[in-house]
Amino acid sequence: MRAERTVGATGRSLCLALVAALLSIGPSGAGQAPAQAGGAAGTDREAQRQRLERVTAGLRHATAVRAARRVQAALNHYREAGLWQEAARLFTRDAVAEVAGQRHVGPAAIAAFLQSQALGGTGRGQLGWGDLNTHLVMSPVITLDPDGRTVRGRWHELSMTGRFGERADWANGIHENEYVEEGGVWKIRRITYHPSFAGPYSPGWRNADRSDTVKIAPFHYTPDRAGTPVPLTPVVTAADRAPADDAGRLRRAGEVLARLTCLRWQSEVRSLQNAYGYYVDRRMWDDVADLFAPDGTFEPGQRGVYRGRASIRRALEQFGPKDLAPGVVNEHTQLQPVITMAADCQSAQARVTELVMAGQNGGKAYWGINIHENRYRRIDGRWQLQSVRAARRMRTDYELGWARSALPATPAPAGFEPDASPTAGHEAYPAFQLPPLHFANPAEGGTPFGDRGPPPGKCWRRAPPAP
Repeated sequence: MRAERTVGATGRSLCLALVAALLSIGPSGAGQAPAQAGGAAGTDREAQRQRLERVTAGLRHATAVRAARRVQAALNHYREAGLWQEAARLFTRDAVAEVAGQRHVGPAAIAAFLQSQALGGTGRGQLGWGDLNTHLVMSPVITLDPDGRTVRGRWHELSMTGRFGERADWANGIHENEYVEEGGVWKIRRITYHPSFAGPYSPGWRNADRSDTVKIAPFHYTPDRAGTPVPLTPVVTAADRAPADDAGRLRRAGEVLARLTCLRWQSEVRSLQNAYGYYVDRRMWDDVADLFAPDGTFEPGQRGVYRGRASIRRALEQFGPKDLAPGVVNEHTQLQPVITMAADCQSAQARVTELVMAGQNGGKAYWGINIHENRYRRIDGRWQLQSVRAARRMRTDYELGWARSALPATPAPAGFEPDASPTAGHEAYPAFQLPPLHFANPAEGGTPFGDRGPPPGKCWRRAPPAP
């Protein structure tokens, strides 16, 4: 039996705590007995000002960590698409990439290296038919330095690259990267990649340096820092200073609360996408359908569009009967999401890479890569899937690998006719067709985590307009 879903008490408690911490700021003497006016009131206002500045700095720190995650994921989406110039814009002017003993300095040199890594020896400058250049980062440990100026991230990266009919390659390694602000935008200042293994899909990989020693990539964090990604005591800068007047502080508190709320909602969107993957893993089709909005849509590959929960629930059966049977593998791991919140934070979009491992004991097995461009909507306090569009990037026979096997996206089988035709034609690998990216280059800045204005809702109080 499925557990009943309710709005989490944790979210309500957080919201109430933020209101208590931030929105208690009001005009002089508000909520105080007349005898408290004067020195006591001034002391209270000073404490409120300091608290607001600390929370503002904490918001800036949390946003920095989110920005680093976003720029790292965007880099691999650009690599997959062969958008080398877009990738170059993600690096600072003095950026350095150190990979397997090679050092590349500056955005142009780094982009040229990424291009040669994907196309070296082909004589071509762009990815095309037959090319696969998938790089997947996962398991991040991200910390912000105590001074709030540098974000550091450790990542696993799994690479699946090659060219159909010629080669299929694997690689894995550890990134220790640095991110800083340049022109008000967080970018990558340093990439240090420590290769672990590499080699062809067949006969298989081995340790990258071909030695008999085990090398451990240096850690940028200690056990203490791993559990505290941002400083416990935020560093307050001039940008965090609270306005001098009560009305200005109240407006600032409203803005801070709105942005904190939107960051929390972005986390809920990421959790929703991950929940989708976990339910699909176990073929929990009832639960998958319940994640959708009542008017939500589901578009798997080139099988067409299914509208509404009942139609989506019916469509899921074409991927196997409900509940995972013994001997069946059906893993759909959701990786490197780039989530963009709407200005009012009531809806969102995300691009996600889905790594698929599927098969039957004693039967066939497959590797797969899907690219999601999904939409989400907040309805009655709960995030729901508004539309799932999963484009097949690659599906290959496990025994043969992607140099020798490429399975096309197929239409829906008889009995599972969609409600509408596919929204766009799309061919899977070995064709080179990727769905358009919904997000602007992070180097352009913007407000991917929502606008500054307070969102609609009952869990906050709107600040008065500026005089």
